[in-house]
Amino acid sequence: MVSFMRFVPYNLVQSIAVEFGAVECYWRESDVSFTGFVAEVWFDSLPKDFALKWASVVGYKVKIRCFKSHFAVSVPVVVD
Repeated sequence: MVSFMRFVPYNLVQSIAVEFGAVECYWRESDVSFTGFVAEVWFDSLPKDFALKWASVVGYKVKIRCFKSHFAVSVPVVVD
């Protein structure tokens, strides 16, 4: 059970996504996220390490989805 959620800036997620081999990263509004925004980070292969890292950083489960052999990780973020 998560007792709190850390708020991380989109720019931080975007810069680290590059290190993990992301092919695209952008932010969007979310009705589900506590922050109101998520970073959508796209990969060509299953991004298990990236998802585990961000789940531990924000203190909340991140969502991984698969679309036609591409994977997207949604990370709750704040946008400046």
